[in-house]
Amino acid sequence: MKELTIGIDVDQVLADLHGPWVKWGNAKFGTSHTEFTRWDDPTDWWGKAGLDFLRPEIYSSNTVSPINGAKDTVDILRDMGTKILFVTNCNRNLAIEASKKEWLYTHGFLRDDKEYVPRVDKSNVPADVLADDGIHNVETFKGQGILIDASHNLHEKWNPRLTHISWLPAFLLTGKTKASVRRKNG
Repeated sequence: MKELTIGIDVDQVLADLHGPWVKWGNAKFGTSHTEFTRWDDPTDWWGKAGLDFLRPEIYSSNTVSPINGAKDTVDILRDMGTKILFVTNCNRNLAIEASKKEWLYTHGFLRDDKEYVPRVDKSNVPADVLADDGIHNVETFKGQGILIDASHNLHEKWNPRLTHISWLPAFLLTGKTKASVRRKNG
């Protein structure tokens, strides 16, 4: 039987990036925004300087925290016998890539460097399933893309989608994914 490989996005699936980003931007620019409803909100609200938040220090200083229940979910998936890949976009910034990798180790997600897959283009990640909050990533993924709800993707039409990463193990057990069918058939 083929081992199921699941790619899991980091930011906004396992790690709360947007909460501290909004807080930082409001303090820096004197605004009062509450959450991102679109990918372009930071630059629409604060201009190009809104991207200044994305520095390695946000991971090494623990400005970015794990999403509640995310670590437990990864543990459950491992207990189910799945292989996990942490697939994340670091915009080819090696310092952010290293810092995010260390963050994953620090918070108990990452067990081996081979599980860490920094990619700008996630379409060809070597996984059967990709759980991601970016519609552009699940749409182009060659396996089964599962959209994880976030305030910036609620207007997107995609199936399957889950309200939280913690629903992923139960969803996989239903056998309703293309990957689950492949796994059952070996």
